[in-house]
Amino acid sequence: MKVANKVFIVERYFKRKITDPWARINSWTIRRNTTQAISTEENLTFIKLIFPPARGKSWNGNIYLDEDIRVGVGGEFVQMYKNWNYRIENTNATVSTGAGTFNDCVVVRQADINTIIDRRRVFESYAPEVGLILKEMTILDGDGSGTNLPWEQRAKKGFIHTLRLIEHN
Repeated sequence: MKVANKVFIVERYFKRKITDPWARINSWTIRRNTTQAISTEENLTFIKLIFPPARGKSWNGNIYLDEDIRVGVGGEFVQMYKNWNYRIENTNATVSTGAGTFNDCVVVRQADINTIIDRRRVFESYAPEVGLILKEMTILDGDGSGTNLPWEQRAKKGFIHTLRLIEHN
């Protein structure tokens, strides 16, 4: 299969409340070749998928960036990308979003790390002929205390973020 070397620009918009107007925040790019889907987000390049997708396949999706890079979160900095290991968890998942239910989805685990000082859990789901439909990110740092508490209560910094497709034509 020949895949064109097209680069698509994704214009990203944001609003806090349903009544707020949409505001453009930035642009990302996506492209694919015969073996990889590649995304550039905030000037960081990731290998999001490998082809053909097969359950259990893994790869270094962060090979193009310094995993020690510190990312600003709420006025503090976290090492988001340290020790990520991309792996295809499922190739025929059923995933529901606000835009409906999608079958035969590919689910990629980008990170699932749980130590006494940090929690990194990042999953993306891709639907055929649609693309990314769900992204779930938990990036939390603690100080090693309160290990009997859920991460949401013991975290000192970080975020939990979900992107979900809400409409598709």
